[in-house]
Amino acid sequence: AHCLNFDELWYSIFEVAPPQIFYDIKVRLQIPSAYVNGWRNVTYSETTMTLSHQQPTAAVSEGTLRAELVGDLATAVAPHRFESKYLAVPARPIGHERVDANEPMKHALLLDRSLFDLSGRTCDKIGVSYTAFRYQPEGCHRPAGSCLFEQLDDFHNEDTLRVQSGQQPQNLVSRYCEGAMEWVTEGTSGMQFLLACPMTQRHTTLMRLEARAESAMFVTNVAPGRIIKAEAPSFEALSGSGEAELSIINTGAVLADFILGLTCALGLEAGPAVQVSLKPLESTSRQIRLYVSGDGSGRFDCNVTLFDALGELTDSVLLQVNISSLERDSGAQGGNGSGGGDTNLPSTITGGTCATTCPSFVDVMCFVAHACWDRVGMLLLVVLLVLAAAYACCWASLRGLPCRLLGCLCNCLLPSSKQEAGQWQMQSWAQQTAMAQQAAMAQQAA
Repeated sequence: AHCLNFDELWYSIFEVAPPQIFYDIKVRLQIPSAYVNGWRNVTYSETTMTLSHQQPTAAVSEGTLRAELVGDLATAVAPHRFESKYLAVPARPIGHERVDANEPMKHALLLDRSLFDLSGRTCDKIGVSYTAFRYQPEGCHRPAGSCLFEQLDDFHNEDTLRVQSGQQPQNLVSRYCEGAMEWVTEGTSGMQFLLACPMTQRHTTLMRLEARAESAMFVTNVAPGRIIKAEAPSFEALSGSGEAELSIINTGAVLADFILGLTCALGLEAGPAVQVSLKPLESTSRQIRLYVSGDGSGRFDCNVTLFDALGELTDSVLLQVNISSLERDSGAQGGNGSGGGDTNLPSTITGGTCATTCPSFVDVMCFVAHACWDRVGMLLLVVLLVLAAAYACCWASLRGLPCRLLGCLCNCLLPSSKQEAGQWQMQSWAQQTAMAQQAAMAQQAA
């Protein structure tokens, strides 16, 4: 037998709404002054416009330029959707090791809704309460921990062990968006909870510009670049944890755009290319995910490419990626039957017959819960037999049958009783006769 006691750590549970993309587009307009003594003496006045879904249009004074947001094109990698999950965030007490005011998402979990029952009436569900624990069938005969499996602490500990072993977590929020999840922004009406995930892939938006075209021209900055680093740590096949670390630098003299991509041999797939803007001599690092479709080990060759704003190849390097074989684990179902299995689990998990699952002969709730209909039939049969016996006794009593039966028993026992009484009377009469004779002889002698 065991007891239910609540931990001091409490989580806040949130529903997650459908994803929405937020961004700001800044349009900067430089208007030159009048041309007088050559272009070297021209000055520029700068105006900036900001477009977003909340403000889709903007214009500068005098109608020089007007911008309108048309819409977005679908990305190669869709945003994450978490409508089927609950977000569990450690909330109190403040001094607990998992409650971090600076990084509230550090120990947060995203769990499927099927793992929850907020009514508290279901065993082995997050939210289990005294109701389910108290009324579980045969509670006193179950091992310690029954009805309390698959709780928030269990999922957190499992992911902690996975991270310590170098694997990707399954339920921690750090699994998504390269661990860059953010939340909790303070608004004018109190705390506003926002689960934000930065988008690292290219996002294309259509925008319409209306401008005076008598002196308009388009300028595209082009600069050379180099790949200064290309590494990919070894990872296990089908683990989903492959990643290439790539670093580039702008070796030109102007601000320019670059496209960094990765193409690999058959069997190893890379994520979409990334687009970056770099100032002169500025460097940056980007990560591209790697995916393996097989479960075997091997070494794969990948070609890292860097293109300029016009699509011209400026640099490329060869990257070799080592993949280790998938480690197979049969879990709780592995091994043979000689070991007896895990005897610490309740019978509802380990299985067994109705006799072992419901040992009590009158536990009707256990019979129904585990579909032990044969034991229900036996119990009904016993009840019917008892009722039939009680009815027969009442019917016999009303007709005097018990008294007649008792009389028959007495008649069978009376003959032996009379014979014993007669023998005792004869012995008494013989003793009295002998005593009378002795008394008469004594008087004659006198």
